[in-house]
Amino acid sequence: MDEFFDTLQEPPLDSRYEIGSVIAVVDAGLEEATAEEEDFFLASQAAGAGCVLFSKVQCVSPETAERTLRHLERATERIHGAPIPRENILIKDWDALTEEDWDRLSNCGYRTPDYVKTIAGGSAGFQSLSYLDLPEDGAGIREKAERLLHEASFGAVLRVKGFFREEGTWYQLNATAKESSVTEVPQTRSTITVIGRALDENAVSLLLTGKLPELRHL
Repeated sequence: MDEFFDTLQEPPLDSRYEIGSVIAVVDAGLEEATAEEEDFFLASQAAGAGCVLFSKVQCVSPETAERTLRHLERATERIHGAPIPRENILIKDWDALTEEDWDRLSNCGYRTPDYVKTIAGGSAGFQSLSYLDLPEDGAGIREKAERLLHEASFGAVLRVKGFFREEGTWYQLNATAKESSVTEVPQTRSTITVIGRALDENAVSLLLTGKLPELRHL
């Protein structure tokens, strides 16, 4: 996020664009970080947000959501960031959001990021691999997502998400090692994204497409 702010606050973009509302979405059931870069990524994303919005609140207990809030606070302290004001954090089931809540999100603005950048690289060590128009059916996609999340040969896969079609209906997949959800969505395009660290792109590509990734030329 620091790169985002730096880019839009430098000439000539600063005279052509202005930053609106920056919202950071945090999984209410977020697992405790096991690596420094995970906490850095979490806290640095929230540092510039005008509102931190917890997701999937209805899927966890109030105690779990509170634990996630404490985790966010510790991560912010870890990177010597300014504390996030409690009024900037919205912990609520999205289905229960009111017009007032939506207005709050639409006009939350942003905060000037203030923290110590201890991790090199804008992605904090995270990778993202995306694949379009996979021919696999829904059962095949779900089975491969499970393999990606639980077999070490693919790297440290943290999340598999995307869209697939099964029997004429489109679905959205969102899977982690802890939980997986499949929900019906309007027509879209088949795509799968794999997020993690130290990913073996060859192994992931072979599993999902049956072939090695194409060479990238500079």
